[in-house]
Amino acid sequence: MNVNAGMICLYWNIGRAILAKQEEEGWGAKVIDRMAKDLKDVFPDMSGFSPRNIKYEYVPDGIIE
Repeated sequence: MNVNAGMICLYWNIGRAILAKQEEEGWGAKVIDRMAKDLKDVFPDMSGFSPRNIKYEYVPDGIIE
């Protein structure tokens, strides 16, 4: 698997995990804020994991908390 395919898989899995957590915990549970912090902790050298970026890049339109 090349780097681009790996990144696409990572991003797809992030979006899938967010949707699953929101379904499980409900609206207002700050899933995206917690996910952003967790991603920054796990991938400290990567950028783009702010709550704002996650809302606009990884979650389909209209399905954000």
